[in-house]
Amino acid sequence: LNLIQISEFTPDLGVRLAQYVEDGELVAIAADRTPADSYGRVNYHTFLGELAPFPQGPFLIAALLRCPVFSLFCMQ
Repeated sequence: LNLIQISEFTPDLGVRLAQYVEDGELVAIAADRTPADSYGRVNYHTFLGELAPFPQGPFLIAALLRCPVFSLFCMQ
């Protein structure tokens, strides 16, 4: 298990993530938070009756790595 705090997506990080995917590892991203400096890199959708921002980052990373995106929701 590797935990990586990502404050910005750099070429080095892209290479590391690509290697993880190539090695058959899973890359999990907690996509329920939007960074304060996202500069509009969010899409707004209705979620649980309210308009909510969803970050584009996880989907952009998956597109770059050419890997699937799986959604997981947990509710109490």
